[in-house]
Amino acid sequence: MKKQVLKTLIAVCILSLNNYAQNKPTENITFEGYYSGKNVFVKNSFGASGVGYCVAETKVNGNVTKDEINANLFQIDLSAVGLKQGEKVKIEISYYKGCTPLSKPMIINPAVLANSNTFLIEGTYLWQNLFVINPKTTDGKYGIKEITVNGKIITRKIDSDIFEIKLQVMDLKEDEKIKIEFKYEKGCDPIILNPEAIH
Repeated sequence: MKKQVLKTLIAVCILSLNNYAQNKPTENITFEGYYSGKNVFVKNSFGASGVGYCVAETKVNGNVTKDEINANLFQIDLSAVGLKQGEKVKIEISYYKGCTPLSKPMIINPAVLANSNTFLIEGTYLWQNLFVINPKTTDGKYGIKEITVNGKIITRKIDSDIFEIKLQVMDLKEDEKIKIEFKYEKGCDPIILNPEAIH
């Protein structure tokens, strides 16, 4: 009888440890840049089972943040960490495997971490167009001045709040490496609505 109870306890312990291991964050993604006085917005997927969210924890410069991460879109409040303007920032996001529809969380406004008025998106072309929010300057003009794709200028001025970069009409092959560079007015950081289009 004692052997049976002991075997049952061991089995329960093994199952509990296995369940704990499966629910631990298994992946990390890191973003680095400089603090510009603005917060970072993260696009978050659902968990593998369709319940809960992908992101388990966020850290800024090694410190766990208190941001509300249980949402499709959430912000990392960089001002709460006590950063100074221009200070280096390292954002670490821990997340679970098997998330859907995105396999990992993505920052939709990476330009806020740039130390200049340009920023670059690099990745792989996946047969999708890119949708971008074009903020206005204080005098009402649109902020984006120029966009290049793989070194080729595709536009110099965009007079629209939201626009589409039509990658599908360009001479690109699936899984081809792609670089998209934005030049914009200071403080008018473009926001990428579907960063998963360039993976």
